[in-house]
Amino acid sequence: MKPIFTSLAILLISITISISICDARILNVPEDYQTIQAGIDSSSDGDTVLVQPGEYQENVFIRTSSITLTSRFIFDSDQETIDSTVIDGRQRESVIRVDVNEACTIRGFTIRNGQSHRGGGISVSRAGDLVLLEDLRVNDNVGTVFGGGVYTGDRVNVELNRVSFFRNRGGSGGGIFHIGASIAMNDCQMTENTGNGGEGAGMKLYGSSVSINRCLVARNQCYRFSVWIGCPIIRMDHLTIVGNTSPRDEGGLFCWSGQDNFISNSVVRGNSEPQVYVVGLENFPFTIKYCDLENGPEGVENHDNIAIFTSEIIDSDPLFLDPNNGDYRLSPNSPCIDAGDPEAPLDPDGTRADMGAYYFHQRDIEVEPLALTFRTYFGALDSMNVVVRNEGGTPLHIGCIILLNEMGFPFWHIEPQGYFDTPIEMNPDSSLNICIYFRPFDQSDPWLARVLIQSDDPDESEITIEATGEILAAPPDNFHPSLFTLHSAFPNPFNSSTTIRFSLSAQSASSAVNLRVYGLDGRLMDEMDMGNLEAGEHSVVWNAESLPAGVYVVRLEAGGDSRMIKLVLVR
Repeated sequence: MKPIFTSLAILLISITISISICDARILNVPEDYQTIQAGIDSSSDGDTVLVQPGEYQENVFIRTSSITLTSRFIFDSDQETIDSTVIDGRQRESVIRVDVNEACTIRGFTIRNGQSHRGGGISVSRAGDLVLLEDLRVNDNVGTVFGGGVYTGDRVNVELNRVSFFRNRGGSGGGIFHIGASIAMNDCQMTENTGNGGEGAGMKLYGSSVSINRCLVARNQCYRFSVWIGCPIIRMDHLTIVGNTSPRDEGGLFCWSGQDNFISNSVVRGNSEPQVYVVGLENFPFTIKYCDLENGPEGVENHDNIAIFTSEIIDSDPLFLDPNNGDYRLSPNSPCIDAGDPEAPLDPDGTRADMGAYYFHQRDIEVEPLALTFRTYFGALDSMNVVVRNEGGTPLHIGCIILLNEMGFPFWHIEPQGYFDTPIEMNPDSSLNICIYFRPFDQSDPWLARVLIQSDDPDESEITIEATGEILAAPPDNFHPSLFTLHSAFPNPFNSSTTIRFSLSAQSASSAVNLRVYGLDGRLMDEMDMGNLEAGEHSVVWNAESLPAGVYVVRLEAGGDSRMIKLVLVR
């Protein structure tokens, strides 16, 4: 009997979980609830409070377990949604307070004008599980004691992704003050924040572990240090810490070195000296590797004479694009490009890691137009160009340009075309033209085709161009094709026989038409004399049953002119 009861218990648990998931609701503000607080107060575990664009002058308190508070950014991923969905704290208290027993997610808002002793923008006093803060703009908040923008405490685990801290003021931790458990920060920016009388104008972090990746800390003002970190595990990768100032000449990075601490692939320059200040225990070294550090190893102050390991340090102007206006991306000539740790994960463009928060995108394909519409008479030729450009800073390689024409004719494109054993190399700022032809040979309408372009651009390795062809009303009686053209054969590749279509213009008509087929070694394999033909569309079936599989060249001659195409015979 025991297995029966066990199975029944598992079944009841599964049903309970399914009901719980199905019961999760989306509470719309202001459609269903006039205020954000009203939506939160009506929510239950697992619910989502969805806030529409607008300005909400509220001070919000999340006391419900495990909810998601989000704007429509969760659907559209549009930065404008963040800018236009504003929670304004009216300088009364924290804009958002969190005191829950489980997880909580806040995503997609501008959070501003809060004022509190702890966390003017967001104050998390307690959370039993992870607090996730994503896609937020936290600006113009005041934390008179701790955390102008965000405060997290009481052993809270917190993760911040794509959070911008701007012009916040705090006693300690102008941008964020963390005194919880673990904290991870990814793709965050801290600019023009102020620490009034304490440490960490950008951030002050205590905890069990700190992980900071691809973050910018720039132009912050503090009493001591723009970044202040004290915990046993500190891992910092791809940071840009620049232009931070302090009246005590301590505007850079402070680290209390514990058991596993390093900074790598980062730029630390232009801060009030020293650039890096390290304290800690003698048995726990601090590692700085593959960084652009002003004054090199001399830019590090070792307070407790601990072991500091430095390797592959450069001391060069990183050549930011426009630092005076807040653009800390690397320019094409930056010495930080491809200067990061060769063992680190590749940058998103597939190249060796760069130094700093923002990698330099070295390959960037641009194709236009992405849609073509052909309109011509039956039997007439229309053509359009597609331009491929390399907008990146390094060569781009085109591996394939093919026509996906499920309907067969009348679309085809000229060179370059095919799968390239040796990819076409495009230097920066260069372009490549692809000419697409359309010539309808019957009254089907519309015609559809696609052109596929494959490259080594990591973001757009495949680009598809949509082509539509339409036939106009019947042309005049004296209408003739304007070009002498040998169209692509269909099928190609082929087995035994294929149809070769060609067009004769008025100039090439009324003369002998000859079609010859050659092997790749130049030998004549077949020949068809078709006599004198009138201007217009023609076709001929080539039977290759007696020939071995291989690649053949077809040459069409008429009126002293000639055209060639390649055919592939398979067995």
